[in-house]
Parts: sequence; structure tokens; C-alpha cells
Amino acid sequence: MNTLFVDSNEPVSHEVGLRNTIASVVRAPLNAHGKADYYWTDIEGLVRQVERKQFSEALGDLESLEEQLNRELATCDELMLIVENVGLPTFNGMQFYKTSGQGTSLRKDFAFTKQPNLYARWQGLKWGLRHQGVLVIETPSAETSIWEIAYAYKASMKTEHTTFRRYVTPHVQPFTPNNHIQNLLMLRGKGNSPTSIGPTTAHKLVEIYGTLWEMLSANQRALTGHIGRARARKLLEAVGRELEV
Repeated sequence: MNTLFVDSNEPVSHEVGLRNTIASVVRAPLNAHGKADYYWTDIEGLVRQVERKQFSEALGDLESLEEQLNRELATCDELMLIVENVGLPTFNGMQFYKTSGQGTSLRKDFAFTKQPNLYARWQGLKWGLRHQGVLVIETPSAETSIWEIAYAYKASMKTEHTTFRRYVTPHVQPFTPNNHIQNLLMLRGKGNSPTSIGPTTAHKLVEIYGTLWEMLSANQRALTGHIGRARARKLLEAVGRELEV
């Protein structure tokens, strides 16, 4: 029986739940080595991975989520994204719910406000990921997530599949970032007021300036016109530029 590896940061309850149906489950520092939260090799030697996120965690930074999944796609043959808990649109954002009691009812949890287009952005990213070959599954609870992972593992160990004879979902090759974009993204989190520039903004800046050097040497006002005053100041501060008043 092939081993199912669980990242060291995942809840112990998930590992225990998986052990109830899978013979070999081992904790390992998967994330530290660029892998997703759950990792195994199936009966045909194909590498399968599952990334698990809380709904509010995933939507907190959609650009970072996309960047992370792109890296993980390069290390496996099939990637599944499980988004946990229930998220519903509101007039100004999204309200999230968690199961309570025996899992038979929902209670309000976290909420994002002042983001009226958030649900639309999530739907766009979700269907975009599916187009790239990432299986996106929304679950109402941690218990359901465990079942999804266990059944994905068990299905991949079958020698024959009859449902449309599907075996593995093919995915497109993850993009290889431009070196200037990659270096710009490495500035993320640097400085006293950490920059929050993601792949979309980094790509935009490199398209405008051509190189990372030209962008970091740009006039502060011009840079502000492209990405806003706060982001421009944080970015220039991260590379030690003296800021204009």
C-alpha cells in the first residue's frame, strides 16, 4: 500500500481520520519542500497532491493562492484544491459559515466586507483553475475534507475505472515566470511596512518598465500612478529608496 503523506502543519485530527481508512499515513514537512498539504504516489506511479484551505484563508489573498498552486502544479501529475467551510455572497462581500453541533447546522464565522466583487472574483479564479486542470472542491467541514482526501486516494489505487474511464485530470504546464517578475515577487513581505505585490501587479509593472532595475529606478510619482501611493511607497521602501514627501 502506497503511503499518504500529510504535512506537519496539518491538524492531527486530519491524520487520525485518514488513518481510519488508509493503512499507511505519515506526517512530513511537505510545505517546506514545495509540496501541497497531502501527497502520495498512485498505483501507476503518478504523483497526486491536495492543497487544503479555509475559505476565508483562500480568499484573503487570491493572487498568493494562484501563485502557490502554480508552484505545486509543477511538482505533481494531479492537484486538488479543497476549500473548507461555506462561503456565501453578500451585498458588500462574503459571509462564511462553519458547521456546529454534530455537523447538522451552520453558524456564522468570519466575514469579508467592503469587497462587493469578491464572490465573482472567487468564481472566476475557481473556473480558471479548473481550466488549468486543478480539481476544486468546496466542503462544509473538516470531516468532509477528510472523506474527500480518503476517497481521492482510494480511487487512485484502483486498477480499473468505469466512470467515463477517467484516471487523471491532465493539466497545462505551469507558467515559468519572467526573471524580473520572479525577483519582484521576492520583495514581498520585505521592509518595515511589507509590500503586498502579487503576480498580477508584478507582471503589469514589468510590462511597463521592462526590467526590475528600470522599475525600481522609476520616478515615485510615475510608479504611484500605476499601483497607487501606498503600494509604491512600500515597494520603494523595501529596496531602500529614499521616499519623496
